[in-house]
Amino acid sequence: MQSTAKKSNNKPISQAANSIFAVFERAMLAAAMGDAFGFPMEFFCEQKIKQSGFHLNNGDDELTFLGKSSDDTQLNLFTAEGIIYSKYTIKHSVNDYQLMNDTIVREVARAYQRWLHTQSEASIFCEEIDIETGLVSFPELNQRVEPGDTCLSALKDMQYPSDSAYNFSKGSGVTIKNLPIAMVYAAQPLSLHSLSCHQKALASFDLGFKVAQITHGHPIAKLTAATIATILFFNLQRGPSSNTLLYSMAMTKELIISNLANILRRGFDIQRSHIEHIIELLDNDYYNGAKCVSAYGQGWFADEALAMALHCALYAETFEQLLVMGACHSGDSDSTCSLAASIFVSARGGEDMPDYLLEKLELKEVVKGITEKLTY
Repeated sequence: MQSTAKKSNNKPISQAANSIFAVFERAMLAAAMGDAFGFPMEFFCEQKIKQSGFHLNNGDDELTFLGKSSDDTQLNLFTAEGIIYSKYTIKHSVNDYQLMNDTIVREVARAYQRWLHTQSEASIFCEEIDIETGLVSFPELNQRVEPGDTCLSALKDMQYPSDSAYNFSKGSGVTIKNLPIAMVYAAQPLSLHSLSCHQKALASFDLGFKVAQITHGHPIAKLTAATIATILFFNLQRGPSSNTLLYSMAMTKELIISNLANILRRGFDIQRSHIEHIIELLDNDYYNGAKCVSAYGQGWFADEALAMALHCALYAETFEQLLVMGACHSGDSDSTCSLAASIFVSARGGEDMPDYLLEKLELKEVVKGITEKLTY
């Protein structure tokens, strides 16, 4: 599919310096906007998308944008809230990132149980959950917006916060919760200064993998989520530039190759072919030739969503074009567009995100609020 787009003449969202915190906030907003842009056209054929006005036809058009996000943004926010809660429970040395990550994962699992409550679902969870404060108190988050069956069923079957999902799903729902995970180690708080950049990247990979296990059991899903968390980590660490994404892909590929044996030992279900497939997706040559985004699949599976998102982030020239490329296909439009937007903006700083989109974003203030708490 060929995409046309205009250069945005709007002022950037923020004139502040591209600090890691400012870029993170923009990337969180971008992920929510990508989700909200793609959500109305999920399951649409490309002809119907064009007829509905979501596709840019000429340089003077503005995108049709309704501003209502789906469960993808909800889960991204609850991931962030779980990380925030973990700050009050971590008592061991943070230099042992695996122990730290285990604590974070338990709090994220509890946060997902709170999200499950907002979906009017019950589980066999062994603990009482707080349904009075935090994100559950926002009426706009107590909406059931076509939540994924995999996440619902995995959380309904969860008894303890350390449980892993007992399924074999590699659905794309695992791809949209990794930006807050990347921020854990990219922000470089004083307590983590003793960790090298390589160790922090490994910690991001480990955390992405473990959080993925809460809802998804397929090795491709877990490896894809870990890879996305690592790419986003390097994006945030390096700072916005035109070649940041290529750098992040190369560094993530190198990290996976150099830790191949350790990754294979993570679980009996991981095979070398799974890792080799992910490594292939991190090779820039895989995207040379600028194939249309639909050539990589429809985005229903985690690896397809990653390939489609990377293609969009590599070839889009503006944020508006990124949205069109990421969502205007006959597949999982909200997840692929949300992921593409978070990758694109974390690599480039989001200086061309137009105001007319942000103003219509239903969860704008909620996203800003949780972002501020996470980076405090």
